[in-house]
Amino acid sequence: MVSWDGKESVKLTASKEGESRPRWTPDGKYLTFLSSRYETKSSQIWRMDRRGGEAEKLTELKYSISDYVWSPDSKKIALIIKDQESSDEADKKKTAKPIMIDRYHFKQDGPGYLERKRNHLYVFDVETKKLDTLTKGDFDESNPVWSPDSKKIAFVSNRTSDPDRNGNSDLWVMEAKKGAALKQLTTWQDSDTSPA
Repeated sequence: MVSWDGKESVKLTASKEGESRPRWTPDGKYLTFLSSRYETKSSQIWRMDRRGGEAEKLTELKYSISDYVWSPDSKKIALIIKDQESSDEADKKKTAKPIMIDRYHFKQDGPGYLERKRNHLYVFDVETKKLDTLTKGDFDESNPVWSPDSKKIAFVSNRTSDPDRNGNSDLWVMEAKKGAALKQLTTWQDSDTSPA
């Protein structure tokens, strides 16, 4: 944490593992971040009281969270999670499946060969710890943003017939509940980003 004038800084965490994507809760009471600290196998959200003390794990999901955004009322969190096999399924397999190339964009620097695992939007209820899937399919979602009343989520997605062959992405909005209908907000034939 750094003072507004940059003259004072305070180290808040000291785990061996790294922390990323720090966010204040909307009420300003907690600082949250992503980490796979203390034997946690996947990247989860940790919550630390701004007055001090050790961080506690807020989410305990099977899969790693790649991004998250708090709802303005601090009751829910929009999550971006990539499709994955469960660790139980991965442990049962003794040999790796052969790589099947069935898409135009099949390889990328860093991750290597790409599978059809997509980034989808979920909503996590902080009080009940319930996780609901909001989006599915052969599309990636990113940059979620809550409406001021905490009822809807806007996000970016390329939902064209062949998203690997174009840079088009549009802004979409939906109610923050399972099974809600999606509404396309933009139709520009290029990249639309940053719904905030």
